[in-house]
Amino acid sequence: MAINVKSPSSYFFTDIGFTQYTDTAYTVLDPAFKSFGQLDSNTFQITTTFKGALNAFAVAKGTVLIARQEGTTDKINILLRPTGDIGLGIKIKYFVYRGIDASHYFKNFPSTPSVKETSSLEFIINAWDAFTEFNESTGDLAASQIGLIDASSGINTDVLKKYFKKGGYNLLRVDGGSPLGNFATDSGGFEIVLDEGDFLQQNSDTGLVFTDKFATAKESVLKANGNNSDTKIFGGNVSTVDAKIFKENIFKFLDPAAFYGSHVTNNATNANTGSICLKGTTVSYSSMNDIYNQFIKKFKNRFITYFYVKGNRNRNLNFYNTTINSLKINGSVQNLATALWPVLSFDSVANRSIEITDLKIEDSLYSSTLLKAASALSIPKEDYLFTKVTGTYTCNLPFINISGSNKVYSSFTYLFFNGSTTNINDNFFGPVDLNSIFEQADFTAKKIATVNHLRPILVRQNEDVGHYSTKVILDGYISDSDPINIPTDPAILAKTLRTYVIFPQNTSVQLATNSKILNAGYYGLFNTSDEYCKKIYGAGEIWKGIIKDGTVEIKSLLFRRKDNDYEMPIYQLGISQLDYNKLVDRSIDPTNIDSNATNMFFCFKNESIDPNGSFLKYSLQIRYDKANGTTAETKASVTVYTIDGYFFFTKDYSDNFDSKYYEEFADTTVEFRPNQDWDGEFGMDWYRKGQYTWADTTGDKIYDVGFAGNVGTLPNQTDGNQYIDPLGAPFLPDNKMLLKLKSREYNAYSVSWSLADNETECFTSWLSIDKGKTAKLNLRIRVKKVASKLSIRYPNKYFKINNTNGYTDPSDINFSFFDFPATVKAITTTARFFDLDINCIEEFGTTQVLEVKADDKLAGMLKVFPNANKRVQNVLFVPVKIEMPDGTERNFSSSTPNTDPDPVAADYIAKQKKSLEKFLLQSQIKANIEMFNDGSIPLVGDDYRQLDLTSDINFNKEFAPDNANVLNNKGMFIRKIGTVYSLRAYYQPLKTNRLDLKKYLTEHLPANYQDAKYKNYLIVFFMNTIGRKMIDDNIAEIGTLNGLSSGTGTDLLVFKLDNDNNETVSHEVYHSLGIQHTFNKLDVNSLYVYQYAMTDNLLDYTHHKSHSTPPYKKFDRRSLYHWQWIIARKNIKK
Repeated sequence: MAINVKSPSSYFFTDIGFTQYTDTAYTVLDPAFKSFGQLDSNTFQITTTFKGALNAFAVAKGTVLIARQEGTTDKINILLRPTGDIGLGIKIKYFVYRGIDASHYFKNFPSTPSVKETSSLEFIINAWDAFTEFNESTGDLAASQIGLIDASSGINTDVLKKYFKKGGYNLLRVDGGSPLGNFATDSGGFEIVLDEGDFLQQNSDTGLVFTDKFATAKESVLKANGNNSDTKIFGGNVSTVDAKIFKENIFKFLDPAAFYGSHVTNNATNANTGSICLKGTTVSYSSMNDIYNQFIKKFKNRFITYFYVKGNRNRNLNFYNTTINSLKINGSVQNLATALWPVLSFDSVANRSIEITDLKIEDSLYSSTLLKAASALSIPKEDYLFTKVTGTYTCNLPFINISGSNKVYSSFTYLFFNGSTTNINDNFFGPVDLNSIFEQADFTAKKIATVNHLRPILVRQNEDVGHYSTKVILDGYISDSDPINIPTDPAILAKTLRTYVIFPQNTSVQLATNSKILNAGYYGLFNTSDEYCKKIYGAGEIWKGIIKDGTVEIKSLLFRRKDNDYEMPIYQLGISQLDYNKLVDRSIDPTNIDSNATNMFFCFKNESIDPNGSFLKYSLQIRYDKANGTTAETKASVTVYTIDGYFFFTKDYSDNFDSKYYEEFADTTVEFRPNQDWDGEFGMDWYRKGQYTWADTTGDKIYDVGFAGNVGTLPNQTDGNQYIDPLGAPFLPDNKMLLKLKSREYNAYSVSWSLADNETECFTSWLSIDKGKTAKLNLRIRVKKVASKLSIRYPNKYFKINNTNGYTDPSDINFSFFDFPATVKAITTTARFFDLDINCIEEFGTTQVLEVKADDKLAGMLKVFPNANKRVQNVLFVPVKIEMPDGTERNFSSSTPNTDPDPVAADYIAKQKKSLEKFLLQSQIKANIEMFNDGSIPLVGDDYRQLDLTSDINFNKEFAPDNANVLNNKGMFIRKIGTVYSLRAYYQPLKTNRLDLKKYLTEHLPANYQDAKYKNYLIVFFMNTIGRKMIDDNIAEIGTLNGLSSGTGTDLLVFKLDNDNNETVSHEVYHSLGIQHTFNKLDVNSLYVYQYAMTDNLLDYTHHKSHSTPPYKKFDRRSLYHWQWIIARKNIKK
């Protein structure tokens, strides 16, 4: 896949004359200047200092907060909060300018300061002009009216609130590069604060709050073991937390040298990269050399490289586990638990390798810097997000050539490594205690505030990965930062809701959701579900249903994005304030939670599933850090439910969720399946409920075994070919996997009623069909109440139903309706069935949706897979002719008598070709199949010639296990077991002195098949003999191999089969397209795992079994699942 290399852009914060050196050659450092870095095990300098009356410039467009510098009468500090993203892969919260000359801003400073109407600063003059125009007066504009913080304010609240204050002053905005005055001659300081989000907390997770003290300080220095001795310095540990926790604050700051050095995002020659603009000139700098020579070399830390490495629960990688060395930099083990400070810094580093150890299949990795994988196993090989995590990466760092050698210069890399983020039990939702930053609004209607937390969360969906962040929706009185008249009535608290939403921000798949939906905000009452979902999620719908926990009826909730549900999912947890108070309460039991608890995350315990498999149930607790850094959990818990594994809710929450904000399903459900005569001629994927759900219970029919109870794993599986547990353990159903399958693949909708079948869900199906083709379907319909109108709404440009045009939707002429007959709408006690044809009349490039409507309520849905942008897979069929040691010939020629004892028909290859075309087309892949021809005369139709290896000693001589096989007149590939010759398909493990059969055959293709053209072909070698694998030179595998693919993108071997099995080549080709056996739990692409022989899927071994009761339609494999279509199309050999 193409990598969109980041291209950050900003302005240099001061003049080009800035330097921390005393000479123009930049060789002698001024010892008076301070730089970002650790001073000792408890002290870390944050502010970069310098001297000279240098100009200050806005690094980016943003909002300015001004504070009088403590201990001075002529200096101010400026906090510039960017309004946009710089583009470095991590957001900036503040650029802090310390020691700015106040005379550029104010007169009568500091006694009665007011805005200086003769200021040279454009944004100050604009504020003055606006003031005088509005007031029709030339009176003074008090400094407080543009938000000046006085050094003596003594206020101890988060300075962030100043940016969201309802009234009293107006903060000023500046464009990037705008002059901000000049630094005072005797001292200047600059620092960069990273953004963790817009929220307030009662107890800071790290023991540091950016109060007014931060805004007014002359300098920032982190002091982990107490307060700074100089009271004018911000950053002392005045909290109750241990130094171990307090040191996590270093993740909130960034060295300015590294900030600017990281504008080089691609160190390749002439690469596209970021840029730094210099105010006062028309010049911007982008090349590695220019950025170093113009800016970086003037910093003391010009050769310091930083690595910020986070892991579980927003702490450093080794915070919770000090014994795992999961990271190596330049070959050296890095254990952050033993580092003086948890940010790694390297001086004059020569190499740029990062190694991740202790890997697991579910691991994923996010980097703010472009990484290049050293192994081809990583997909993709170059990116910021990785799923198939490999051991070693090269980090794309900037460098400069000095005296003939390359030297890496200052930059930062933010790494987040996580292994099991899709497991909600592993600290997924949090931090918990995020409070509003907004003052009480003027409107009196129901209020909603949203805040955000930007800690990275990595979520895996097979080989896709998403970088997520948190948004919290606060309802009612908790939407205010300083609520008054806090209620104590449980009834009111139960109706006051908290919703924690985990949103994808950056993923390996295209997102339709705008990442800006994470922005904090304050809103009044929404009148419709559409308004609410657009503001909170960007798009989508919330659906209400009913579940029963024993005899207790509970409203269920789920979220659907409708047309784009196959994106990376949105996760959310809803609880009431009454639930929240119960979890954090200490009044009844002071030991429930520590009074100094920080870093609080929800944890899910005691998972159970209801007997019908329709919901999961958990005990929700809070896991937190004690003041000493150890973890604990609350004693109190509340019960949460989920019907899809994505939306979790308590009873209070779903009972009190505003009815205006959700939709309800119709009193009719319609589900789409193929007609019983379907043989895979079009793609169809539907939620399997079992054979009982079909109308015909006798005669041939589709093999339909319900997914419930058959989705899970073999506990001890060690090989993806094992379909029986090697230790004899039974198949283990996985409830969470089943719920995920229902929700993500089949968009299950909950309904609030049931019939005698006790079903409370309706499932969406997937259809894959070509232009000009007809899909004969069977609809399963259940009716609780008669609808006056039951119809299918469909896009009329692309489809007809029953070969008719229907009638046009008056609200949108692009859609038409098909009405069901009255007999179909009648109330049922069990399901009824209705046959229907879908005719595709035009190609389309996006997913099309056919909706069933019952009196304008949704009653069912069919999604149709895009068919306009077909992938093309080139395939070369090569039948191989060999002579066995006994002189018999094994071939695929119809003109030569076949001496093999098992019948192989002359049209065997033609049948395999036809089957492959059919199965690839289910995934909207066109099969370009070429037949082998080593002659000069063109072939006709399905004719082919054979690769003649009848004289090759490696086949016509039997193998002997010595190291000189050919010299001793012995072959490499043929062994005799009893009286039957077998072909050695492969070694396990492969030996260096043994030939690989596929490679051997490829090397013996004629010269015209060695051309570059065939590098993007899958080559299928047909061998008309028994194939086995060999272990230590002995053929030990029980049974035979039908075929062999060695993994994604590899060529194939197909061995002797009976003529009734036409799916072997298709099965192996899909292996080479990245699809594993349906029962294989071990591969990253095994998103769902099914019990052996319980599906009709192409990648199952269902053909092993004989099913005669009832007599299923020929027990062939005829289907592929929608999720398999997606993966296969990604892995076309190119």
